[in-house]
Amino acid sequence: MNRPTSPGHLPKINELTSSSPAAATSRASRKLAKIETLIDDHDIDGALKQIAAGAELSDPDWQAQRAAVAFRAGRLGLFRRILERTTARRSPNGIVLAAQYHLAIGETARAKQLLDEALAQAPNLPAALQLMAMMMLIQGCMPEAARALRKFVSLPNEEKRGLPAEDIFPGLLRLADGFGLATPYAIRARCRRLTLPLVPGQHLMFINVMINGQGPFRLALDTGGSFLVSLDQSLSKTLNIKPLGELVAYGISGRAAGKAQILNNLTWGGMSVDNVPCISYPFDELAGKLGEELHGIFGTGWLRRFQLKIDLHKNEALIEQPDSLPPRSRSWHAEVFRSGGQRRVSVPFLFLGDGKICFQATAGERRFWALLDTGAAKPIFSTRLVRKLIPHEQLTSLSVPIGGMGESAPELEALTGPAIDVNLGSMTYNIPQSIGLSLLEHHLNPLLGMEIDLIAGAPLLRMTGGITIHFPSQRLIFPFPK
Repeated sequence: MNRPTSPGHLPKINELTSSSPAAATSRASRKLAKIETLIDDHDIDGALKQIAAGAELSDPDWQAQRAAVAFRAGRLGLFRRILERTTARRSPNGIVLAAQYHLAIGETARAKQLLDEALAQAPNLPAALQLMAMMMLIQGCMPEAARALRKFVSLPNEEKRGLPAEDIFPGLLRLADGFGLATPYAIRARCRRLTLPLVPGQHLMFINVMINGQGPFRLALDTGGSFLVSLDQSLSKTLNIKPLGELVAYGISGRAAGKAQILNNLTWGGMSVDNVPCISYPFDELAGKLGEELHGIFGTGWLRRFQLKIDLHKNEALIEQPDSLPPRSRSWHAEVFRSGGQRRVSVPFLFLGDGKICFQATAGERRFWALLDTGAAKPIFSTRLVRKLIPHEQLTSLSVPIGGMGESAPELEALTGPAIDVNLGSMTYNIPQSIGLSLLEHHLNPLLGMEIDLIAGAPLLRMTGGITIHFPSQRLIFPFPK
C-alpha cells in the first residue's frame, strides 16, 4: 500500500563535495563522483567496492561518504567501524550520519545531542535540519520541529537540490505550526492493556475507530504507515475537519498531494487521544484496486511507548504498556528465548524515515533488510535480490498493477519466479511465488536511505499467526512454529 513516506536523511553526495578548488581534483573527489554514479544506477555492491578501495584516504568528507554507503547497504558493523576509526566524525555530515544511526536504534537523546553538534558547526546543513525536523515531529515536539522546518524551507533551492522529496517540508511546517503548543497524541483515557477486535479483510487488517466523536470508521492497521493518520478526503470533508494547507508525501507509488489536518480526537476501544496529526487523500482509487471498504490508514509509527501484539488466531490486536523488556543485545541476529512456557524468536529492528520498521532476514546464503508492512497484500522482493537467488531461465517478466495514491503509477520492472524460503533465526517461511518489483530500488530505498530487499506484510503474519512489536526495545517477537 502507498502511504506517506518521509525521505531518508543520509547526506547527499553534493553536500559532501563542498571543498576547495584544489580538493575538487583530488582522488577523494573523483571517487565521490564515481560513487554518485553507482548509487544513481542502484549498484550498491559497486559502491561498496569503491569505498573499500579508498579506505586509506583521510579526507573527512570522503570518510563520511564511505559511512553513508555502508549505511545505505545495511552494513551496520562496517558503518560503525568507519565512524569510530576514521576521520568521518570531523565532518558535520559524518556527525549527521552518527545521529541517523542512533535515531534508528532508538537512542533519541544521543541523536539530538549529535544534531546539535552538527548544526553548531554548520547551522544551515540541510541534512541535519531534515533529520532534526523529522525526529521532533515523530516525538511530538512541534515547536522544535517548526523551528527546524522553517530554517530548512528558507534555504536557497540550490542548497536543497538533490535531496530526496524535499518538497514535503513546507506542508510539514504548516502541520507543525497548526499545533502551536498543543501536544500531539495526548492520551486522555489511559489504560495499561487494551484489546481491539481486528476486522480481517480480503488483503488487509482493519480496526474500527471513532473520529471527533463520530463513527465508527474502518481504518487499515498499517505497520508500514507513518506517525500520521491518513483519512479519505471525502470523509474529512464530511467531518468538517479544517485543512491547514497542502501536504505532499511520497510513497512506493510516487508523489501524492493531500491536505494537512489535525483530528481533535481519535478513540478506539478504551483508548482516547487528542490532537492527532493527519493527512487526507482521495482513497477511491486505492479502495477500488484493493476491493476493500477503506476510510483511512492507521499508522503505528507513534506507538513507541507501547507493545503491539497482533493475534490472527483470535483476530485481535493488543496494545499495552510493557512491564518488562525482551532479550536485547548489540547483535542484529535473531535470538530464541522462552516466555510463558513457549519458545519465541526475537528479531531486532530499526526505525527508519517516519517510523518504518526494518529488520534483517536471510534467503539462501544472503542476508538482507526487510520492511514490516501489514498494509502490503503480497510479499514483494527487490528485482536485485530475486536475480541473485533465482536462475535467469526460471524468471518471467510480467506487468503488476500497484495500488496506491500516487499521482502517476511508476514504470516498474516486474519479475516472477518460483518459491523462496525466508529465514528468521531458526524459523523458515516459504514464499510460494517470488515477485520482484523495481519499485524498491528506484522509489522506496532512496526515500528510506537504506537498501530494502523485501516488503514483508500480511502474508508473513498469516504464516506466523501473529507478531508482537515491542517498540521500547525495538524487537519483533514471533511465536516459534510448533
